[in-house]
Amino acid sequence: MPLTQLHIGRDERVREFRALVWALMAIGVLLLPALMILEPELRVEFLVALSLIEGLALVSLWLRARFGHDAASWTLILGQLGLVSLMAVQAGGIRNPGIPAFIVFAFLAWQLLGQRAGLITAGLCATIGLALAITEEVGVLPEPTVRYTPTALWLINGFYIGVMIVLIRFATRSLTRAIGRADIELTERRRAEAELEAVIEQLRQFIKYTPAAVALFDNDMRYLQVSERWLTDYHLVGQNVIGRTHYEIFPDIPERWKAVHRRVLAGAVERCDEDPFPRADGGMEWLEWECRPWRRANGEIGGLTMQTQVITERKRAEQRLAENENRFRSLVENSLVGVYIIQNGHFTYVNSALEQIFGFGPRELNGLPPLTIVQPADHAMVADMMRRRLAGEFAAPRYEFQGRKKDGEAVLIEVMGSKIELEGAPALIGNISDITRERQAESAIAASEGRFRALIEQAPTAVGIARDGATLYVNQQLVDLFGLTDIDEAKGRSVESFWAPSSRAEIRERARRSAAGLPQPSRFEGVGLRKDGTEFQLRADVANVELPDGPANLAFLSDVSDRVRLETEFRQAQKMEAVGRLAGGVAHDFNNLLTVILGCGEVVLEQMTPDDPRRQ
Repeated sequence: MPLTQLHIGRDERVREFRALVWALMAIGVLLLPALMILEPELRVEFLVALSLIEGLALVSLWLRARFGHDAASWTLILGQLGLVSLMAVQAGGIRNPGIPAFIVFAFLAWQLLGQRAGLITAGLCATIGLALAITEEVGVLPEPTVRYTPTALWLINGFYIGVMIVLIRFATRSLTRAIGRADIELTERRRAEAELEAVIEQLRQFIKYTPAAVALFDNDMRYLQVSERWLTDYHLVGQNVIGRTHYEIFPDIPERWKAVHRRVLAGAVERCDEDPFPRADGGMEWLEWECRPWRRANGEIGGLTMQTQVITERKRAEQRLAENENRFRSLVENSLVGVYIIQNGHFTYVNSALEQIFGFGPRELNGLPPLTIVQPADHAMVADMMRRRLAGEFAAPRYEFQGRKKDGEAVLIEVMGSKIELEGAPALIGNISDITRERQAESAIAASEGRFRALIEQAPTAVGIARDGATLYVNQQLVDLFGLTDIDEAKGRSVESFWAPSSRAEIRERARRSAAGLPQPSRFEGVGLRKDGTEFQLRADVANVELPDGPANLAFLSDVSDRVRLETEFRQAQKMEAVGRLAGGVAHDFNNLLTVILGCGEVVLEQMTPDDPRRQ
């Protein structure tokens, strides 16, 4: 540390002031007897001067306690300077009492008030000394009233030399202390610099490896430090960005961001949670950022810090979520079934379909208890189901209850619900359907089925329903026709198993044509096969029907063995009748021929003689 930078602390100067004052008073008291003995004729002047010096010292001590160190020090210095100047005027010039006094005052001011005060006092002493010298030279000074002998001058100068020695002693001691403090401060500074360098390195490492995108810029927007996340997010891995400007690396930065940087460098703090950044290549990035100025030790802004996060994927996810939510909301709002959410014992959401089912207007059900739409007879059952669901107990996911419309009309409701966690609290969500008409339709269908079943079961002919080559339903007459044990034995059997092997090829061909949608006769006959293996003539009248669960084949089966036998016998009788008719016709025709032949023979015989050999 340069010597000019060493300084004496204020507390130390206060202590030295007190010591200097007492030393000045002690030197004066010790020097006065010597002056009075050696210069008895100046005894009065010395006594007055000593009184003034001692009095000035005491006043300085009082001023220091009352007004502070600086006021007391200036009073002591200027008072001494005035006293010496007065003694020089009385003695006839600057050579009486001499130059050492002025040197002492300058050194005293430097010691008590610092370097600047010392320089001011030295200039003041030089000015007074020069003025005394000039006035003495030109003879302007009045006649001397006091003439000091060389011995007196030596003693007076000795007084100030003694004061000077004391000051030098104090200065040396202060300088030694200052050097010691400087050495301590230098050691502390070096240690602090080492710690600061360690902190700076830690800060560099922290910035480099922080999981956020962070960059440090100077006032010219040149990179000072960046994190690895910054390099990764902005595709700068492998590039040396330190020292380069932000605008050089990203030339497509919009002007509005540059304006933000200027405001931050002027002291503002800027941030944005969602900011679109159109890239030069046509792409769009979304950023969340914050910019803050950083300051030097003197408080001046040295640049800015920028923390960013690329939230493009999050923004896209939010957009997809919003789209999905809109689709879900549209789906729920336009659903044909009612949708509800129950939380804290009341509806928090119902869609328009549910409101229409119960005849309520928009949002009239929000905030109402669920039992508002339940008939009183089912209150206990519905309340128990909701309680069990909320408690996590087993409860049927689907159940029915008697609902109550706004006007009191009863409707049959089917509800399917479950428990969810909504905003940290349990809730019930589910669907509600008005199944009144469905149940009425089911009752009508059941009645129709009953009538149809009674018609089929009581039909005098065998009836069967088949699909894909297998029986679905048969009546008792079919069981009896094929000699089966019961109806269950017939269900599920292949259609071919009811026919003898000689007819199965035709059955398969009809099934193929039916599957291909080709036309074919609805009635055909073949050979049936009973359970005991006997064969019989079987006629089937088949029609394609549409059942609730899909298309099927309806067949009416009849045992036509008697009819076939009678038809066979009838055809045999017809054949015999035809043979008889043919034989009668042939005989008649042959008889006619024989008549002619016989007539012709008789004519020939009549023309022959009895002995004609041809008569033989």
